Amino acid sequence: MPSGSLFRTFPAKISGEESSFTESAVGTFFLFFSLCRCFFIRYFGI
Repeated sequence: MPSGSLFRTFPAKISGEESSFTESAVGTFFLFFSLCRCFFIRYFGI
């Protein structure tokens, strides 16, 4: 997945406790996005 590297470099710009919060938020969003993509592929055959 090419967008994975883009999401990983973003939290690095934030320092301190916000970095861990951003990483968990991005990780949760990424997991949700991949789940949605799996459902779209299964139902619509994209």
